[in-house]
Amino acid sequence: MVSAVAIILYSGGSPIIVVWNDLEPVALKRSDEGQHPVGVSMLQENNLATCLNTGMKGNLPPRSRQSKVAKTAEWRALDKPWKSLLLIGLNEVQLPEEDDGPSVPMMRARRGSRARRGSRSAAGPMEWLPKAEDVLIDDGSPAAYRLAVLLIRKTLFSEDWDDSWDEIVDDLREKATNNGVHPVWSKMAEATPILAQFAAFPQTEVEELGADNFEMDVARIDPSNSKSLANTLAS
Repeated sequence: MVSAVAIILYSGGSPIIVVWNDLEPVALKRSDEGQHPVGVSMLQENNLATCLNTGMKGNLPPRSRQSKVAKTAEWRALDKPWKSLLLIGLNEVQLPEEDDGPSVPMMRARRGSRARRGSRSAAGPMEWLPKAEDVLIDDGSPAAYRLAVLLIRKTLFSEDWDDSWDEIVDDLREKATNNGVHPVWSKMAEATPILAQFAAFPQTEVEELGADNFEMDVARIDPSNSKSLANTLAS
């Protein structure tokens, strides 16, 4: 437990010290390897929800949705695997048609949305999607995240699917049913039929990850006044 954290900011030449008390230490962003702390998982899901809501406003084609979302801070804060899930939602990736055959990885958006000629190529929905093997073992990521990756892999890349992984899918589905999922997954279910089953999972309450009831006036102190600084850090 961190008793107090102070961050010095500057606004118009005047220093502002922001203090949070009794914080649990948690990273705001992680690398693509290693354990995924619970706080970071929630932050990724919150950012995914914000980006999805931003992109789906208005009747925009997928490329315009992606361009709009790419300007947000939430997009930049997303890890690449989560960006891939977002792009799958923004592109409303559909189920493969029967005549596509099992060996054709489908990245088709809804009919009627076409990219303009000469437009700059953007990251495809599958570019950063983890392999199935990467999410088979629990690394602290949300069960819904791991299940989403596996369902997409099983649906679009069936030739690479190992039937023994079905047991893990069933286990993750049971966890999602018993524990609930972040509300963003119901939005993902609306965006792509590949994740339609997520609409049936109960939704959990979203927790805010910011500081509570913080008054900026308390943080404005004279940096040359050591007593004022000490009192602020101790409050």
